[in-house]
Amino acid sequence: MDSAPRSPNGFLSSLTADDFELLRPHLRAADLSQGMVLVEVDEALKRAYLPHKGVISLVVKLARGEHVQIALIGRDSIFGAFSALGDPIALNTAEVLVPGVASTIDLDQLRIAADQSATLRTALTRHGL
Repeated sequence: MDSAPRSPNGFLSSLTADDFELLRPHLRAADLSQGMVLVEVDEALKRAYLPHKGVISLVVKLARGEHVQIALIGRDSIFGAFSALGDPIALNTAEVLVPGVASTIDLDQLRIAADQSATLRTALTRHGL
């Protein structure tokens, strides 16, 4: 039996084979350039991002113009999990802090897969950002 991980992303590697197969045909590779904005606050998120390398920063912009970094998403997690399970409107801005590469999946496809698998829904809830 091959014990090599199926993806450099920890979230994808942690999925059961059946759950991974629900996602695999819909995954696409994307370059993450430093400073790239994935979504602005109050915009609808269209894709989930699963970094292989690099870091996504979630930022809240305060009324006086300051920016506060509230979370980092790296190769062990997923950005967009909660959007796939509910409202796709972003509560904060997501931008690439450290450049890299990610798998991406359309939220509609991720939502369909989550509707087909309770274990995938649970995994998304645990990693939700």
